Amino acid sequence: MLVTPENDWETGAGRLGLWSRRENYRRIGEIASGGTGPHDILRLPGDVLVVANGGIRTRPDRGREKLNIDTMRPNLAYVDADLGLLEVVELESELHMNSIRHLAARDGTVAFAMQWQGELPDPAPLLGLHRRGAAPILCTADLAEQMAMEGYAGSVAISPEGMVGITSPRGARLHVFRPDGG
Repeated sequence: MLVTPENDWETGAGRLGLWSRRENYRRIGEIASGGTGPHDILRLPGDVLVVANGGIRTRPDRGREKLNIDTMRPNLAYVDADLGLLEVVELESELHMNSIRHLAARDGTVAFAMQWQGELPDPAPLLGLHRRGAAPILCTADLAEQMAMEGYAGSVAISPEGMVGITSPRGARLHVFRPDGG
């Protein structure tokens, strides 16, 4: 099955389109993504999908205009195609403009890269680590390095040893963190 991130333009709700590979990619359904603006999806063991719901509402007739920055609510959602929404992880309210965008996973840990959507008076964390059933760990580097990222993590990866890296094309930086977030 191919799973695609989609949006219901009328309501702003995120959807996951379901497509059958065996049937020449015929659409076979859709399910809720658990949030607004799904951006990335990974399949975890047990046929669970983890979804980076960026929280940003857009409409095709408005180009790339972001319509809900003041009220956005990004989250990390765990979804089963048959059982529906299993778990939703939201950041603290003061981080509601930290759009969850990209995902990596290894050995039960999901790493998520974020992009800050507001002014940056203080550096925002750009990497989160999560294990199902636990609170997320938000990772930051020292102040100068965190500010150099310019509020933008463009990609995330986890090494076989569990080290987690994020890159910032805006800041021309790579940050690497231990599995405990240090």
